[in-house]
Amino acid sequence: MSEESKSWYRMTRPLFNSGFEDDEFWAYGQDGFQEVLDSFIGSDVLIYDKAIGTEPQQVRAIVQQKTSDVYNSTTVRQILCNIGILRCGQYVKHDGAFWLVSSLPDNNRIYEKAVLWKCKYSIRFVSPLTGEIVEYPVYSTNSTQYGTGEAGKTQMTVGEDQHLIYLPYNEETIMLDTQTRFLMDKNKVDPTAYRITRVDPISYAVGDERAEDGLIQWAVLEDQFNAATDNAELMVADYYTSVPGGTEETSGASVHITLTDLDGDFKIAGGETKQIRVQVLDESGVPIDPLQYRLEYDFAGAASIVDEMNGVITLRASDDPVFVGTQIEIKAILDASGSEAVMKIQIVNW
Repeated sequence: MSEESKSWYRMTRPLFNSGFEDDEFWAYGQDGFQEVLDSFIGSDVLIYDKAIGTEPQQVRAIVQQKTSDVYNSTTVRQILCNIGILRCGQYVKHDGAFWLVSSLPDNNRIYEKAVLWKCKYSIRFVSPLTGEIVEYPVYSTNSTQYGTGEAGKTQMTVGEDQHLIYLPYNEETIMLDTQTRFLMDKNKVDPTAYRITRVDPISYAVGDERAEDGLIQWAVLEDQFNAATDNAELMVADYYTSVPGGTEETSGASVHITLTDLDGDFKIAGGETKQIRVQVLDESGVPIDPLQYRLEYDFAGAASIVDEMNGVITLRASDDPVFVGTQIEIKAILDASGSEAVMKIQIVNW
């Protein structure tokens, strides 16, 4: 037997009896997958590059892992498509629903594969880049765990529902920092607001070689809907600019009266108290005793004066959430000199 024959004899038996299977694999593997995509197994999907406002790309793909007996698995899919299409953080629209590419796509040199998370809700906010209202479908999980969902405050009880929110990383979403608020609720009349408490752009990043891809994870905490600043019809929080509080003073002939917010923020949370100091000062700025002044105010149920002693006025805001966003005004008048001071205070949520 010749050496060439021995070499052939020792080889593993070729699957298709030719000896050139590797060449056949590289020549026809991807074409074979394309045939499967074009068959009834594949379907048309739309790929959005990290924002649904971008122009989508229509491609053929196989979306699998569709049946499950466990709820958490029903919101997860696998997608197979041609190599070079998928990126972590993209949106895939399939069967009328948005899915988020949540994993780093990779391929086996025939097709590309990634994991999809079903977007359960779409949040809307004013873009920090353009000032326009934008919409992002998000994947969310409730992280309240075994708490009651409520937190007791001094004068009232407020919700403390917590969620983890996942959305694409891009130049717009990375600018939303802690304390950013948004609305997330099926109740469009009195929706629940949430406030971002932690922004994590690292845990779901996919490496420096793909620095523009990946997800951002938000930890959000339930906040209170503010009718003065939030738009329930558009489902956009902080849509209206709140009017800041402050003081205005009119000096008299020789003395003048002042009002000072001892907290210094001109805000009072529903159900809580705030103290305001009244002073009458001479031309040199020296306080004059005894204090002789009168107050004018009409809080219309939004607040009340619960104490007034030694030049310190104590206000208490109503715990009725309907007054959140209301601005109250209190005026101190010194009739002897014609001096007056006006303070405006905003009732805010927690």
